[in-house]
Amino acid sequence: MARKLMTSGVVLVLVLAVTFLVGACSQRKSRVDSSDVKAPSAMDKLSAEEEEARRRAEAERRAQAERQAQSEGATQRSQKVMDEVQAFESEPVYFDFDRSEIRPEYRPLLENKAAWLKARPEHRIRIEGHCDERGTAEYNLALGEKRASSVMDYLVTLGVPAKRMSTISYGEERPVFRGQDESAWARNRRAEFRLLK
Repeated sequence: MARKLMTSGVVLVLVLAVTFLVGACSQRKSRVDSSDVKAPSAMDKLSAEEEEARRRAEAERRAQAERQAQSEGATQRSQKVMDEVQAFESEPVYFDFDRSEIRPEYRPLLENKAAWLKARPEHRIRIEGHCDERGTAEYNLALGEKRASSVMDYLVTLGVPAKRMSTISYGEERPVFRGQDESAWARNRRAEFRLLK
């Protein structure tokens, strides 16, 4: 029994010794590990700040380039719309003397205008009727109205809603050409277009 006790004591001493050694090694390792970790130096902090400043500056340059591209795109779109409006308004329909019927050569022009208007429902149109100086002021106002109405009716047959159009007659009040010959008179017998929003 004394032998068993002795053997148990030796085993116990060995277990304690191994436990102590393992604990001491792990403490040394952790001490070494913690001493190996360095606090960030001033140089490391400076380079990190420089890198962050560089990233921010690059992000700002990209954002500014994107804003500029969007602005240029909006300007180009705006210019395109203005060019389309100017082209639309710059093509009048001309009439024969004392007539309000649309001449066959102007039907394709009105078909193009109808297609343009149907593709852009945000636009309304005012059709302005004009006459040459021959005839009384009252007669020319009535003839100008007939010309504007004739164009409007044709656009309605092409699918443009009447509620998007209005007419007005200026009679002989707004000639585009001054003169006392057929060339000037022919250019004043017209219907013009004004786009409205």
